[in-house]
Amino acid sequence: MIDFVSTLEGDRPTVEMCVVYDERDGRIVHTHGFLGEGTGMLAPAAEAQRAKAALERAAHHHGADNLRVAHVPRDFRFQPDLLYHFDVKAGELVSLPQPATSAAELVKRRRK
Repeated sequence: MIDFVSTLEGDRPTVEMCVVYDERDGRIVHTHGFLGEGTGMLAPAAEAQRAKAALERAAHHHGADNLRVAHVPRDFRFQPDLLYHFDVKAGELVSLPQPATSAAELVKRRRK
């Protein structure tokens, strides 16, 4: 789920998220967010359209072989500094154990 602040008055926009993952290992190759007023692509009946849009974008960069789409539950919150994958067997988005070394530290090591 995307968290944001708006200066606009009225109801918060509808937010829907999809992840595109490799069905072989659950590796997420693309996340796609939809933000709006709950109509069109954000209408409840448009879930297949959102999946198609996310898959098309991911396939443009990764090819379509073995890619699948999962709709992120509205109450799911991505946590900062965590990596995620799609557990293919359980059919859910899960966080990976935190690495002992941060990504920034790995980049520093590579530059040496």
